[in-house]
Amino acid sequence: MATRRTPARRSAGTKTTTTMTTAAPEAVPAPREPELDQAAASTLVEAAQAEAEQLRATAQAEAEQLLEAARQRVADAEQHAEQIQAQADAVLAGAEQQAAERSAELEERLQAARDELADAVKQRTATEQSVARLQRLTEQQLQGAEQTVARARAIAEADLAAAEQTVAHRREVAAKLHGEAQAEAGRIVAAGRERAQQLIAEAELAKKQAEAEAAASTAHAEQLVADARQRAEELVAAAEQDATARRELAAKAREEGRADAEALREQARAQVEAAAEEAAQLLDEARERADGIAAQAEVEADQLRQEAAELLAGAEAQATDAVAEVRAMAEAKASGEIAKAETEAAQLLVAAKDEAFQLVAAAEGRARGLDLASGRQQEAAEQRLAAIRREAERAEALVAKARVRQKFVDLWGPRVALGATIVLTASGEFALARLSGWPAGIAWALPLSIDVYVVQSFRRHRDVLGAIVLMVAANAVYHLANAGLFGVDVHGHPKWWLIVTVAAIAPWVMWRLHHITQEDEDGSDEAGPDAGESETGEGEGEIDGPLYVGLTDGLAALPAGLTADVNGTRDRVETWPGLHETEAGETAPVMRLVETGDGERETRRSERETDAETGPGAALVKRTGETRRRSATQELEIEGEVTALLSLMYRRGDKDAVSLDDAMKVIGKSRATAGRRLETARGRFKQTG
Repeated sequence: MATRRTPARRSAGTKTTTTMTTAAPEAVPAPREPELDQAAASTLVEAAQAEAEQLRATAQAEAEQLLEAARQRVADAEQHAEQIQAQADAVLAGAEQQAAERSAELEERLQAARDELADAVKQRTATEQSVARLQRLTEQQLQGAEQTVARARAIAEADLAAAEQTVAHRREVAAKLHGEAQAEAGRIVAAGRERAQQLIAEAELAKKQAEAEAAASTAHAEQLVADARQRAEELVAAAEQDATARRELAAKAREEGRADAEALREQARAQVEAAAEEAAQLLDEARERADGIAAQAEVEADQLRQEAAELLAGAEAQATDAVAEVRAMAEAKASGEIAKAETEAAQLLVAAKDEAFQLVAAAEGRARGLDLASGRQQEAAEQRLAAIRREAERAEALVAKARVRQKFVDLWGPRVALGATIVLTASGEFALARLSGWPAGIAWALPLSIDVYVVQSFRRHRDVLGAIVLMVAANAVYHLANAGLFGVDVHGHPKWWLIVTVAAIAPWVMWRLHHITQEDEDGSDEAGPDAGESETGEGEGEIDGPLYVGLTDGLAALPAGLTADVNGTRDRVETWPGLHETEAGETAPVMRLVETGDGERETRRSERETDAETGPGAALVKRTGETRRRSATQELEIEGEVTALLSLMYRRGDKDAVSLDDAMKVIGKSRATAGRRLETARGRFKQTG
């Protein structure tokens, strides 16, 4: 622009100088015709020149003002274009921020879906751990069963009194355990399948939600694109309106410039015409000069107008280009962001679908694996149970054979031993009677009376020591006398005191038998032959009479029915059912019952046992039915009861979830026995974790 203005000014100055130099010699002869003063003409010419210069300066100033206004408009257009660019950048930044926020939201939802799937995997892991725990429990049960079978083999020949009943009960327990194992395995498999189906449904739901969210995000992105396009169109329309307004202002300015120039020309013409009227002839040259100057000024004004028009057109073109560039940039950025957002949304959707499909496939695979593992474990458990059954059947066969042998031995062994003992002792007693002078026809009565006395003493638990001493003394005296060491002279004849002693044996036996039978008739001695057994059988019924028991350290663990005395030495139990179930070797405090007979020997025996134990009142005399060592069948029964309680604890997930009432219902025993089984099961649960 400055390059264009500078030559225009120089050409204007040059033309003015040329006009002044060339017009002077040509205009000299013209004013000679009128008779005017040369000085007045010169004055008029100078005035015209000054006026022309003034007009030119005014036109030049107006042109410069127009140029300045055009420059200002161009600057305003550039500033407006920058504002439009800033607004477009803000719109694009908002679109980018919204796209980023949407992407973050999709990421959060995807992470939430991953977390849910992780929770599902954790639940599956917990299920697997439960299955593993159940498997460990099954293995422990099988190991316990194997150990129990081994113990049963070891002690089968020692204690086989209740083998048939216990084996039948063990069969029921094994069948119950097998049923529970099958039911538990079925429940676990059903739960795994249900969980897998639930995971698949959740994955499908998550997939549908992801698709819906992706569709919503796509619609939102399209809405953002439409809004951005509408905003860009509004900005372009505003820019076009502004450019149109500026064009109108430029056209108005051009019209005003033209009107001003026309007014100036009219004024100059009027002044020239006035000067021509005053000096028609003398001023022809001046008029021509003035016309030339006016033409020069008009040319310069036209040049200035053209330059202003060019500047205005350039500014309009620049503004149009800037608006188009801004619009193109805005559309490009908006399209790029929209395409980027759509691409990211599509990628996220595809990734979410792929991940969901992978997780569903993994869940299905794990579910199938768990089903297969559960099936294999169930088959293994069934095989082990079948092996245990076969082992139990073999044990039953061995038990039956041993029981037959044991019955034979139990039946005939004591009889044979008793017969042999009677024969041996009777021979010595018979020989002693013969040595003392009794004939052979009646000498046999002495061993008969002694043997009957001994047998009755054993059966009635009275005078046992005296009977044994009498039998031993009779045999010892005979053998010593037969050897010549005691009660005989050098010739082998009995001395008088030996004869008197042997003769006193029969009256002594008669007196003691009378005493024993008299005690039974009077009922003064409560401890009869069957004192160790109750009415319902050996060690299996209730305690009929009042019993006194001593307590161990754990008073808090006593069953219902026992109350501690103030002195703390003895407690009284009135008709306590199921007390026979107290067995040695269990985890509960051990209690042994004392039968309180009135005989001094029973009292002394109880005192000796009390002194033999550790702790005050800890030694208790067991009933006859409870002094027996625990048999293999009882071991199996106890193991089955503890296993049933352990299985219930594992199903409920906690050792404290099984109460004492639940234990009583499961094992069907008394409160005391159920409490001991429950404590044993809790201890094993704590050990296995």
